[in-house]
Amino acid sequence: MLLLFESSEGFALFRVVDEGIVAAAADVVEIGRLFESPESARQVVRRVAILKFDGQLEALGELAALRRGEPSEELVVFLEDNCLDGRELLGVSDQRLGVQINILLPQIKCVHNVAVLELLRGVRSQFTALMGGVFLAPPRLDLAHKLATQTLEIDTNRDDSTIITSIRFYDNLDKDINMYAMRVREWLMGNKAGAAALDFSAFLPEETEMDLKTAAINSIGPDFDDIDLQMIRGLCDQAMSVHDSRTALRDHLQDRLNVVAPNLTALVGVTVAARLISCVGGLWNLSLLPASSLERLGAKAADPMCGYIYSSPIVETPNLNKLRLSRSLAAKCALAIRIDLFGAGQNNNMGLHYAVYLRQLRMRHLRTLYGHQSR
Repeated sequence: MLLLFESSEGFALFRVVDEGIVAAAADVVEIGRLFESPESARQVVRRVAILKFDGQLEALGELAALRRGEPSEELVVFLEDNCLDGRELLGVSDQRLGVQINILLPQIKCVHNVAVLELLRGVRSQFTALMGGVFLAPPRLDLAHKLATQTLEIDTNRDDSTIITSIRFYDNLDKDINMYAMRVREWLMGNKAGAAALDFSAFLPEETEMDLKTAAINSIGPDFDDIDLQMIRGLCDQAMSVHDSRTALRDHLQDRLNVVAPNLTALVGVTVAARLISCVGGLWNLSLLPASSLERLGAKAADPMCGYIYSSPIVETPNLNKLRLSRSLAAKCALAIRIDLFGAGQNNNMGLHYAVYLRQLRMRHLRTLYGHQSR
């Protein structure tokens, strides 16, 4: 059996000298003991062939392709030239790579199991001695960093500015709507003389509607003239226009966050997720914070524990358990942020799962709380 070993300098093929020794090993620990010294390692494997990389750029491309389970053309030719026997087994570290090699080179049967992984680990531990001075270059830290960045599939310069700008504009619109509401809520009925004929049954209970009309009819305020009513209606139209703009902006935030941070959004909602990202300047900066710091983001000096997470929908419980749920949610948010940032093929499965879990936890707290109060 042959072993395919990759390093920052190139590929190497090793042949297992005596497969009976490996077969006699009871477990992977015993296989590892076969590589305790260079002399014992040479009795297990020997070098057959090597394929050196021409430079850092080629090394990065070759190793990145291996991480994706894709053999390069050079590797295929290298294996075809050195694995001539159709009955030869080739041990590989990645099952996906083995499948692709079997497709491209049907005469080679690839093997991926615990024993192969332990053999490759042993080769790595005695690599310098087994290579006999062929690969003498020290470890390439710059190459390792670039390869790790590609493996994580992360863009550290990802553009979160759209979310940051949108949530700030959203908060400004919220303030504007509140200001409009304070000004027009007392004027929506128009002149008090016509209050009795108005119909509020679509959004007010009958008892509340009667109380409102009675208060309006009995009020001591003056009647509006036509110009006043026209100005009030114009103000109401502006308030509705601002409300529609806020709704459209929230839909835009929802779409953007479903791409950038789907799990965080599923846990805390659109506005809280956007405010967390905006507070620190991006998802990358947010991923550097522990759960305890996440919990305090957005908190005021008077109550440093009550930040944005404390105001999320899941934490809407009596004060007895809100801090406990807030801490639990912050811990799950820290995990969700890293999954959103570093995860490949993003979805919101993790966020939905823990959102359900935290809601069930909240219900248990409520049952416990009201169960004690009813006794």
